[in-house]
Amino acid sequence: MPVTVTVDHAQRRVLVRCSGVVTYADIESHVQIEEPHAEVTHSGLVDLRGCGTDMSVDEVRALAYRIHTRWSHRYRGPTAIVADDDVMYGMARLFATLSEVTGNGISPPIEVFRDIEDAEQWLS
Repeated sequence: MPVTVTVDHAQRRVLVRCSGVVTYADIESHVQIEEPHAEVTHSGLVDLRGCGTDMSVDEVRALAYRIHTRWSHRYRGPTAIVADDDVMYGMARLFATLSEVTGNGISPPIEVFRDIEDAEQWLS
């Protein structure tokens, strides 16, 4: 899964664009890359349009737990995830729900959208 990360300081937004099949190992690698950049507190837009996934429910659960436990010490803005594939959309919804439950209501909101314009409007 190629990942492109663009930080737009003017809009205070981090854009993460993925392509291909998104695996747990891909996301795990991306999380490790982002962890040292705790100073970036912008909102996030994760663009998964055109992507598929082979992640299991247990892997999504582990990912939500890992992000909460490792990143709970830093402020993060809200995150919008855009997915047009039904399975990817379902996994993203599961991730958002598990992140909310794991974060005990203190984590920034994560919403999942099928349309990028809706996601951008929500972030604005």
